[in-house]
Amino acid sequence: MRCCAGDNAGCALGLTRRHVAGRGRGRGPAYDAGHCNGAGGSYVQPAQDPLWICASSPIPAGYVLTDHNPSSSPCLGDAWLMRLVTDGIWTCAGSPIPAGYVMTGHYRTGCRGIGSWFQQVAAPGLSICPGNAVPAGYHLGTYNSAGCAGLGSWVLLRN
Repeated sequence: MRCCAGDNAGCALGLTRRHVAGRGRGRGPAYDAGHCNGAGGSYVQPAQDPLWICASSPIPAGYVLTDHNPSSSPCLGDAWLMRLVTDGIWTCAGSPIPAGYVMTGHYRTGCRGIGSWFQQVAAPGLSICPGNAVPAGYHLGTYNSAGCAGLGSWVLLRN
């Protein structure tokens, strides 16, 4: 399905936006300003694992961003690798944190320099990084200033 720039009606939950493909041989998705009365256009397709998406794409529930390309010409800028979340996955800074998951590690230069976070299913005894919402049924215990690559961390405890 094609949608026009600024029109998110076609970009409903479960669909992701990839810019209109160029017609040349071997080209990946590319922005095409000639569509949609000159406003530009993109293709919308069902989510799949994995899938490179443009920064303007919605991220369906249960998916995270695991890689970043800051100079993707097909997307006219940022492109992201979207994957289904799994227990113990490195994600890019800014990626969604699915319900029941917490960030337990940080790598400052991961994801091509924007930083990355290690996500795990919440469990008692995990040391979690700052910025996490405390999952239902848990509370925070002891603080460790050296945890989470020096950002600090708290032990996750069951209520």
